[in-house]
Amino acid sequence: MLLQTTFPIIMASTFDMGPQDSGVFMAYIGLVSMLTMGVGVGVITKRFSDLTILRCSTMSFIVSNVFMAGATKIWHLYITVTPADVGGATMGVIMNSALTKVVPPEDTGAVMGLSGAMQHLVQTVAPSIGGWLLENYGFPSIGILAAALNTALVMYLFLGNISKSFTYQKDSSGTTTV
Repeated sequence: MLLQTTFPIIMASTFDMGPQDSGVFMAYIGLVSMLTMGVGVGVITKRFSDLTILRCSTMSFIVSNVFMAGATKIWHLYITVTPADVGGATMGVIMNSALTKVVPPEDTGAVMGLSGAMQHLVQTVAPSIGGWLLENYGFPSIGILAAALNTALVMYLFLGNISKSFTYQKDSSGTTTV
C-alpha cells in the first residue's frame, strides 16, 4: 500500500512521466487488479487453500517490491508492478473472505467496516510516509520498506499459529466456524 499510494509522486519525480504516461500506467494497474479479482481469484481458490494463496500472494508482493526498488526505467515498473498488483489484489480478496468466514453472520458488517476503515487509514497515512521516504532516501527505500513489512507478514503466516484461523468447518446448521 505504501508504494501504491505514492505512485503518482514516484512516476513524476523519479521516472519523469507526464500525465498521459502516468494515466496509462495507472490504467494498466487497474486492469491487472480487475482481472485478478474478477477471474484469477476464482480460479485459484478452487485449487488451493486460502492460507496457501495468502502465503503465495504475499511472497509475490515481497519479491516484486524488492525488484521494484531497483527499477530504473519505465518498462521495469510495468514488469515489476504486475506480480505486485496480482499479489496485492489476491491478498485483499482472500483476507476479506477469511474475515467473513471466521465471524458470526451478525458481525460480518462490522468486521468488513473495520477492515475498510483500516484500508482507508493506511491510504491516509502512507502518502506522507512515502513522500518523506522518497525525498529523504530515494525511490528504492519505499520498495525496501514495503518488502520488509511484507516479510514480517509472511514470517507470521509461515511461523505463526495462523493456520488455525484458516481452518473452516461447517456445523449441522451450515454455519462456518473456526
